[in-house]
Amino acid sequence: MSSDSVSWTLSLLKNLTSYLDDSTQDRLGLLIEDIKKTVNRLQDGDFRIALGREDAFWSRTTRVWDYAYEQLLVPDNPQALLLLLWLTRLFRNLVAGVSTNQEKAVKYEWHAKVLKTLEYCLEIIESKKTNYRDDAMAFINSSMQALSNTITGHPELQQLLWSDLMSKDIGKGILNRVATQGDEVSLTNLLILVYNPIHDSKARSKILVESPTGIDLLKSLLCKAELLLADENSKSFEMIYAIISELIDLDFFPILYDMPSISARRDQPSRHQIALLKFLDSKLHSSDPGQTQLSPSSTTHLAYILQQLSPHIINSLKDATNDDLSDQARENQPELMENRSMLYTALILLLQCFGKLSQSEDENTRASLFSGGVVAVCISLLHQAEETIPRITKPTNANSVQQDSVEFANIKRDLVNVIGNMSYKNRRVQDEVRSLGGVPAILNQCNIDDANPFIREYAIFAIRNLLDNNLENQKLIEQLAPREVLQHPAVSDIGLRTELSDDGRVHFRRL
Repeated sequence: MSSDSVSWTLSLLKNLTSYLDDSTQDRLGLLIEDIKKTVNRLQDGDFRIALGREDAFWSRTTRVWDYAYEQLLVPDNPQALLLLLWLTRLFRNLVAGVSTNQEKAVKYEWHAKVLKTLEYCLEIIESKKTNYRDDAMAFINSSMQALSNTITGHPELQQLLWSDLMSKDIGKGILNRVATQGDEVSLTNLLILVYNPIHDSKARSKILVESPTGIDLLKSLLCKAELLLADENSKSFEMIYAIISELIDLDFFPILYDMPSISARRDQPSRHQIALLKFLDSKLHSSDPGQTQLSPSSTTHLAYILQQLSPHIINSLKDATNDDLSDQARENQPELMENRSMLYTALILLLQCFGKLSQSEDENTRASLFSGGVVAVCISLLHQAEETIPRITKPTNANSVQQDSVEFANIKRDLVNVIGNMSYKNRRVQDEVRSLGGVPAILNQCNIDDANPFIREYAIFAIRNLLDNNLENQKLIEQLAPREVLQHPAVSDIGLRTELSDDGRVHFRRL
């Protein structure tokens, strides 16, 4: 230790001892100023290491901390909270990047002392008291940073502290309270604290998604994500995305989606579930083309969600044009409209996910989708959509039918996209589409529809994939009664030409 560091340390120890011997306001003021200077000095890595070696520093600071917390419980003692705030900042800087200091801080239970004071500060915020509110919020921010610095880069301490934080007896739901009561800065610091221990750790992530404390926290984070969605520059939103993305990578999507406090009804997606689907959709579409990866269990669960919702989506499509709704249904129209909107949003997100997954070069991914019944459900939904939602081909005055068409915009297009992708060089899918009456349904989409942009192009691509090396599908189209003969690019792309024979039948000829 340099002579300057020795002198600084001796001065700090002297002031710590003096305060313990004579805790007057003057002594307290001098000590706080000394700690402030030390906090700044601790930005020097060498000084952090040197100060951390002094056992006298740890023992005396711990005694001051305990005494200050006792004084905190005395009414109208704002200086005690201010001292604890600067002790926490001292703690935060001291442990940063120095494993021996991290271990000593835990040995002296500084993390537990922070949690006790943190609970006190949260009570101030939750009670809406104006007294000491600024210092309380400052303490919350600094405590999140201190706890995060304590475990960063130290797996053993991550395991120890994470178990404590997720415990109802020790953690007492403090992290969730910070998420709901803190400001943007404390939320960001909290999210960093959460992300560090779960990163690349399935065991600690499992604690997060299965413990009551963790489930409550995740629910709060999903609520926050909805509020922050409009703010593209929000650091907190980026961190929530990183946490959810990490959990998806570790194959926890099925557990996340079905968590008790997040899933309300089997027939109706909750807002939290839709938020999860939005995160998943964003994650899948941010991956490289053809390299989309989702575990088999998550892929299968995604297909299961579609299976669950499809009967209710079909009923919703039918109700959209039902003029014979009951009086009670009309009285509950706002709720019905909200439920319909939620179903529609969930369906679009699911179809976008399937559209991306069905482009994957991994055959196992597409096989999981097929075995999960995605193709069959998409064809069933396409049949119902074709029956219920009329095609819009030119702007006209709005009416109820057109409003329904706009309300369910893009559904047909996205359904055709999934079927077309799944049919690519896959005989099983091609045959299933034919057996379920999907070929004529897709042919019907080879037209312009303003409610489904580019549906004609998607349908042409799907027909091309359905006809490729599949004589049965080609014969099926030949047997359809034609109104006129058009040369579709999809047919030309595979070396065929459409011809109309004298008996009115369509035939394919090699070019």
